[in-house]
Amino acid sequence: MKSLLKYVYIGGLVTISLMLTACNSQPTFDATLDNGSAIAIQTDNVSLTNQEVFELVAGGYINWENPGLLIILDWMDYLILSPMYEVDESVIEAQMETILESFDEDFINDIVISQGFETLEDYMFSLRVNLLRDEAIISRSNITDEVIEARYALLFLGDDEDEDSDEDLDEEARLEFVMDSLREDALSSAVFRQDTLAQIRYEAGLTFYSSYFATRYEDFLASWRITDVDVETGRGRNNIIATIDSHELTADELFETVVLRFAIAEQSTLLDYLDLQILNEMYEVSNREVRDSVSQAKVNFLDQFYPMMEAQGLFTEQQIFDAFLLAHLHELLLEDRLETVSEERLLEMFDEHIEFLTSQFDLATTPQRAARHILVDDLVLALELTARLHDVEGDEFEDLFAELAVEYSTCPSAASGGDLGMFGFGQMVPEFNNAVFNALSLYEFTPVPVETDFGFHIIYLYDIEDFEDEGNELTLPTFESLRDALEQSEIARMNQNPLYFSRIMFDIREEQNIVFTHPFLQLQYDNLRHQMTPSFDE
Repeated sequence: MKSLLKYVYIGGLVTISLMLTACNSQPTFDATLDNGSAIAIQTDNVSLTNQEVFELVAGGYINWENPGLLIILDWMDYLILSPMYEVDESVIEAQMETILESFDEDFINDIVISQGFETLEDYMFSLRVNLLRDEAIISRSNITDEVIEARYALLFLGDDEDEDSDEDLDEEARLEFVMDSLREDALSSAVFRQDTLAQIRYEAGLTFYSSYFATRYEDFLASWRITDVDVETGRGRNNIIATIDSHELTADELFETVVLRFAIAEQSTLLDYLDLQILNEMYEVSNREVRDSVSQAKVNFLDQFYPMMEAQGLFTEQQIFDAFLLAHLHELLLEDRLETVSEERLLEMFDEHIEFLTSQFDLATTPQRAARHILVDDLVLALELTARLHDVEGDEFEDLFAELAVEYSTCPSAASGGDLGMFGFGQMVPEFNNAVFNALSLYEFTPVPVETDFGFHIIYLYDIEDFEDEGNELTLPTFESLRDALEQSEIARMNQNPLYFSRIMFDIREEQNIVFTHPFLQLQYDNLRHQMTPSFDE
């Protein structure tokens, strides 16, 4: 199922997720709000309290990062570094000027709101924090006179007399060039950056009073191989998340910031949870079906499965189960809300198809082909099946291909071992046609899966029509012969468009009369709906 890719299709990012995720268990969320029992979100069938929203957002993960910890790091770094270093305000002013010149006011307002800020000046906060961090890194990079002299000699005192590109630089300009190069070196090392900031926080007396966020910070440091910085923890400070010297961050302050920044977003843990509750009331999915999907994913990804799940913020079997359940519910929703394709759109697609055929092929001299294929939704699985096929030849290959098609292919042809029979050019979607009629010779299969609107295909060409002996002449396909295929292709394209699915989900929530009690959250949600529900005819 394609929506399952949201949770299990990591592909080439597995290495990154392993690096970023050092979590082996999920600690209990222990940050309690004073106003936690108040209702934050209400629908006809579901309501969430402030505390529930806080735990979902601050305890979730977006792009392999914990939103709550990100806000805490921004808060502490600004408090620590702003008295110590000055920010080059011209950099911030230039960035704001670029934004104002490049985009219209409404677009800028939409972006600022979507990021959880009320004004463009507030939006610059993250840039200001990062500039402060840059200054701290440079100041701690140990750029001594000896280092400066060595870099100067390397850049300007070489033996190559043919180089004259630096002759116009005076001594002051050369020294500035040397310093710039050393600053760039200091800022380019991500590990040095994180280690330096961790040391600065420790020196400033950072103390966590939430064991949940203390553990998240330990995981964060471990992901950067930082082992020489202790994470100080304290107890007995009700409603306090962390302290630096005399400054305190309360749970309610963290809630206000993290919810506005991360609650309403394309990858929102909160919206996923809300959708799960809403759709679970609308559709019925058996526990057995979900468990089978989880088991199959475990078989496909083996020892990579749990690191991949943790990278998505899924640490327990229940969290993993819920994620796969939501994917199944998404599939049922798409089937239920399936939109028909207008006749006008189908005719437009047919004309485009015929134009492509006549420009690329002489149909009168193109014999028909016969092929088998295995269609799957997961690229990683397609690559695994391709690798298995590479290991066999001859009759053994034919048998294995048919077996894999029966077991894994999502196409109706799976029942016949993936056999599509004989077909002419123009009867399949362009990517499939190009593979069969251009790329493959007889008895060859695609070395790399072919992606179409339907998924990923492994294609095996097993017969080519004896065209001369038959003496028949191919003609262009008719609209009637391609209508069903065109409609299925367009429906598949729409279903795979994340904006198309977002529009459906926004409609569902609207039908449920969703209301956010926080006015800025409601504004953010309305803004996101506006951005994510365009026309899909283009």
